[in-house]
Amino acid sequence: MSECPECDHLREIIDERDRRYQERFEASTRAVEAAFASAKEAVAKAELSAERRFESVNEFRAQLGDQASSFLTRREYEAKHEALEVTVSEMARRITRAEGRGAGIGAAYGWIIAAVGAIVGIMTVVIILTR
Repeated sequence: MSECPECDHLREIIDERDRRYQERFEASTRAVEAAFASAKEAVAKAELSAERRFESVNEFRAQLGDQASSFLTRREYEAKHEALEVTVSEMARRITRAEGRGAGIGAAYGWIIAAVGAIVGIMTVVIILTR
């Protein structure tokens, strides 16, 4: 010990405080290291989650691309639609012509039946009058 008891007491207090500060520093260091480790783990998890989301988004984009490639383009639709319109128009014209022909034939049959009926009637009258 030294010659000064107060100095020894002061040295003990300083040493005790140095130990406390050292313990606090070590505790703070451990806490910061634990926080950094936790943050690294959280970042790793977030990166993994983001990577999975991006993979999912890329798969969705690929599906949309595949689907879009199987769709009919506007030009193809318009060309096929125009061809269908021509076909429908031609069929409507043919139906109209067939209906007109059918109506004409029906009217002709009506006139033929009327003429035959008139001829039969006239012949009947002539036969009756000539007897």
